[in-house]
Amino acid sequence: MILPIPYGAPQTAPQLAYGLPDQDFMIAESDWLSVQRGIAPTGPAVAPLAQPHLLRNGRDLGQYVHIDGLYQAYLNACLLMITPKNRGGFAAPLDNGNPYGTSQTQTGFGPFGEPNFKTIVTEVATRALKAVWFQKGFYE
Repeated sequence: MILPIPYGAPQTAPQLAYGLPDQDFMIAESDWLSVQRGIAPTGPAVAPLAQPHLLRNGRDLGQYVHIDGLYQAYLNACLLMITPKNRGGFAAPLDNGNPYGTSQTQTGFGPFGEPNFKTIVTEVATRALKAVWFQKGFYE
C-alpha cells in the first residue's frame, strides 16, 4: 500500500485522497448500537483531503476499506506481483506446474497468464462476497 501500482502503461500512486482527519465515529455506546441496528451514522464520512497522502495509521486504513473497490487491494497486489521489474513490478516467478513456464515457443495469456491471474483474483472476491451476503441474509 506504499508502492506505485502498475496499471498497464500508467502507474497509480497509492495515496489516500478522501477522508475526514481526526473525525471519530461510534464513540458513544448508543451510536454504536444504532449502527448495529442498521441506522447510518450522522455527519459526512468522506470529503476530499487538501493533501493526499500515503496510508499512515489505522484511521487511514479504515477509510481505505470504507470506499475501496471490492477487490482493489487484492488486484493491486496481483498487479505488483505479475508485472515485470522494468515496468515497476516484482516479476514473481510462475508456479512450477504452469505448463508455459518452461516453453521455448509459447507463453500463457488467457490460460495461465496475466489476464487469467487477474480474472482469478476478481472471481474469488466475487464468490466470497456472494457467500457472505447469503449468510447475512439467511441468518438474519
